[in-house]
Amino acid sequence: MENWKTTASNELTMDFYRAQYQGIARCNLALKYVSQMQPDSIMSLSLQERLLGEAYFLRAYYYFRLVRVFGGVPMTLDVLDNSENWKIDRASVEQVFSQILSDLTAAQKRLWRVAQIPDDQRGRATKGAAEAMLMKVYLYMASPYWSKYITKSTSATNYALAKQWGDS
Repeated sequence: MENWKTTASNELTMDFYRAQYQGIARCNLALKYVSQMQPDSIMSLSLQERLLGEAYFLRAYYYFRLVRVFGGVPMTLDVLDNSENWKIDRASVEQVFSQILSDLTAAQKRLWRVAQIPDDQRGRATKGAAEAMLMKVYLYMASPYWSKYITKSTSATNYALAKQWGDS
């Protein structure tokens, strides 16, 4: 894959492709069913929002991995619960990037900062991870988005420096 000398019958390529869509399917399930849950003593509204943010973040991550390797890919945002829904047209690169940006924006609004996550749950997606991923996506999207990249990277750098110096 690194040398662009692979075919559609390559098992590693097929495994990569399938793994991304398996992750996307799981994210779609979480987005559908977690959002329908009623907050209670176990699932607070805050926890529910964080879980939704993680699902949005991961779905963006999986689509980002796909679009970088394959360009435009079939894109599903719903649970595929019957075989009639399995045939999906290929989305353009622009459509996939647009969805990635939408998912990362939704994730950023819901995810917690690192300091809010309990020690036994470190490694989860955070607000900072979503911001960093947005910067990376803007870089891949090229010139029209450079100003957004610069704004995001300046914001992230200022946050990191303030955190280091104890100002936040």
